[in-house]
Amino acid sequence: MSTRPLLLEIGTEELPSSFVDAALAALPDLIRARLADLRLSHGEVHALGSPRRLSVLVDAVAERQSDLDEEVIGPPEAHAYKDGKPTKAAEAFATKLGVPVESLAIADKPAEGKQKAGRYLVGRRAEKGSAARELLGKALLDVCEKIPFRKSMRWGDLDATFGRPVQWLVALFGADPIDLSFAGVRSGRTTRGHRFLAPKPFDLPTADAYVPAMREHHVLVDRAERERVMMERVADAAKKLGGDYDGASILVSENASLVEEPFVVVGGYDPVYLSLPPSVIRAVARGHQRYFCVEKSEDELLPHYLAVVNTANAPDKIRKGMDRVMRARLADARFFYEEDKKAKIADRLEKTAGIVFHARLGTVREKVSRIEYLAGAISDALGFPDSERKLVVRAAHLCKFDLVSLMVGEFPELQGQMGRAYALHAGEHATVADAVRDHYKPVGATDDLPASDVSRIVALADRIDSLTGCFAIGLSPTGAADPFGLRRACIAVLRILCEVGASDARYAELDLGDLVGRAYANILPKKLDLDAGATVAKVLDFARERLRGI
Repeated sequence: MSTRPLLLEIGTEELPSSFVDAALAALPDLIRARLADLRLSHGEVHALGSPRRLSVLVDAVAERQSDLDEEVIGPPEAHAYKDGKPTKAAEAFATKLGVPVESLAIADKPAEGKQKAGRYLVGRRAEKGSAARELLGKALLDVCEKIPFRKSMRWGDLDATFGRPVQWLVALFGADPIDLSFAGVRSGRTTRGHRFLAPKPFDLPTADAYVPAMREHHVLVDRAERERVMMERVADAAKKLGGDYDGASILVSENASLVEEPFVVVGGYDPVYLSLPPSVIRAVARGHQRYFCVEKSEDELLPHYLAVVNTANAPDKIRKGMDRVMRARLADARFFYEEDKKAKIADRLEKTAGIVFHARLGTVREKVSRIEYLAGAISDALGFPDSERKLVVRAAHLCKFDLVSLMVGEFPELQGQMGRAYALHAGEHATVADAVRDHYKPVGATDDLPASDVSRIVALADRIDSLTGCFAIGLSPTGAADPFGLRRACIAVLRILCEVGASDARYAELDLGDLVGRAYANILPKKLDLDAGATVAKVLDFARERLRGI
């Protein structure tokens, strides 16, 4: 059977990067389902796109449907005939198949799915395949209508909704256009290149000419190609500056979905700002700007950053504007940092009494008191000497003090990291300072665990307190709702106990039920939904479910 490539391109106003990623993830399954419904065989499906277009290119789509000849099971015999005559159910079944009722038969059928074993009315449905070109218009329209967006919009007086207003449509089956209309736009073969570097509309000769034609017009529609080219240019620019680039995954994924052809502009800032902790400069650069910092190592940055932009036009003007924004944000960060260093740790600890952890579980200050108690109990269970126990309790005492700092207020992602910096500045023991940072680890199911015993114990105490308190007041996760991150907290506890326990038997021998009971007893007298026994049982059941997963 002869085949042709199939192309659908939906041109839009600029889509947010998250919209592009979600649509490209959904497009292959949408097009496969519609082609399967039409009995059209096909080859590989390629989801392509950029901020201005969502496209799908399908290899080797059959020019005709396959013929259909299948047995169809209808209503049970008891419903199909009455007094030997066909009922309306039988007649409706025959009409559905397009055959006379006399051609139907009764047959014994085994149980299958929801169908019970018994005698059923059966018939054959035969249908000659139609030309694919006659069917594809409605199928592609259905795909357009079903592309998911976190938020869709309407525009003008149209009823159609989409992530952003649709500007043009291309639908080609080989060299032939497919006619469809969506969101007030009729399809054709005319598309558009890069907004600035190739703004004139142009015609595509065939569907399989799409990717190279767009490349010639400065649009890399293949996201993998666009990301590869982008990172090659970023790496080359960083190397020329004598360093490496910040490899944070969010910078790679989001920048690749914000441009049609990636260009790199090198920006810089006054070296005086290198007195800030590197994590602060990274947070400023990543923030809304999504810039790549240039670095010598994790702890040594160069006074440069790399911005991925959508045009090679006027790079000096782009750089000037970016430098101005970066300079202003770094100046703010420096002000926050210097002001934060003036504050005493004791004063910060008192201010945490003004942050509510949960209305029924008290303030952050009260939670910290519970963490201190539980961390001490875990230290005792592990048999730590007094000198190490004191470090654990001190780290637990300080673990949340940076939440009231100006810097964390501006950059919440720096919680823990700024606590470590401010603890070291105040002369705290390095192990204590590291624990303030590392007790948030692991954040995800595969992230690194805290490296020291002090950090691990504070991490355990923090999470066990959250699990116990939330379960006690009826906040156990339901479905996708887990606002306090209890699933992640439980997995973190289990990973520390199991992975550290593999080499240190003391952790493997900790009694989680006993620790939950201790945490429950330390919650300030409040009306709780569950008693201690029920809370321990629910937390342990929850932990067993997570344990199966890891």
